Amino acid sequence: MALESASLAQFIPVPTGNVPTGITKIVTSAVSAYPVSANSVIHSNVRATSSSTTLADYLVVNYSTTNTSLIMQPTKVDVYPGVGIYCEPDGLLMKDLSSAGVLKQGAVTVPWGKATKLSFGTPVTATLEAGMNLAIAILSPTAESIVEFTIPSGQKFNAARIPKTTTSYLYSIPILRTGTYSIRLVPVTGTAAVSASINLNHNNNAKVLVIPAGVTNASFSTVTGILPAYSQAYFKMKVTLNAGKALKLTMTSSSRMDAFMIDSNNQAVWGFGNLVTGSSVTTPPVSTAGDYYIVLRKDETIYTSAANSKGTLTIQ
Repeated sequence: MALESASLAQFIPVPTGNVPTGITKIVTSAVSAYPVSANSVIHSNVRATSSSTTLADYLVVNYSTTNTSLIMQPTKVDVYPGVGIYCEPDGLLMKDLSSAGVLKQGAVTVPWGKATKLSFGTPVTATLEAGMNLAIAILSPTAESIVEFTIPSGQKFNAARIPKTTTSYLYSIPILRTGTYSIRLVPVTGTAAVSASINLNHNNNAKVLVIPAGVTNASFSTVTGILPAYSQAYFKMKVTLNAGKALKLTMTSSSRMDAFMIDSNNQAVWGFGNLVTGSSVTTPPVSTAGDYYIVLRKDETIYTSAANSKGTLTIQ
């Protein structure tokens, strides 16, 4: 068994678009950076209010300089509309999805959450919505192989290399642009056919549970099937806090879960792992008033099993 998540830069092409105009606000508190050349660096998860963007849009900005200057200038920007709150290092998207998406292998519909035999050479195509986090499970491959992932622009990426010896391999990919994607299994060496099954799930399929204003003690319970096997699915709650307030999370009945607290600027401000039945943890007091998300994600040790979680959330 093996589990892996997409690296920061793996499915983000170098931007080619124009820099937005009329910028009135920029949020960079959750930016991730990685170099692309000796004089160029990319910042992802930049947010900006401009004539063509809102803070719900995810921006990838290419900054460049010269050999004689320390000043970095934005030269190209790609806009990914409507991604919403996104804690990028942990792959956690808070958007509620409006559509499950359609999966096809050739003319045949592929079901979500069910192992399906892969036809060698025929990709599974998926029409997906920005804000999804896609779980790709490859089961019992007959040869060492590569998961080839194609994004809507047609660009191909090698998502994962899967050893023949594995019984199950789970790879999670955040979907940042609405469009059609494809997944294909190809052999590492030679042209021999690779036999395997694929199981596709939503990691971000649960609708956010909004805790009403004025409620200081709320119960929660995950819906059956919302945290399926072969996924890193998560359950999310949204609460508005005043500065100085904290949250107490008590698990009354739960599979093994990891907890995160994410602010409205896309940052994880707290986290705690391995919560089980009887666990009780309290976040630090928040320094800024606003909306916060509490996320419960299946621990990686149980990714092959379905999960559930039940408990209470208390404002202190």
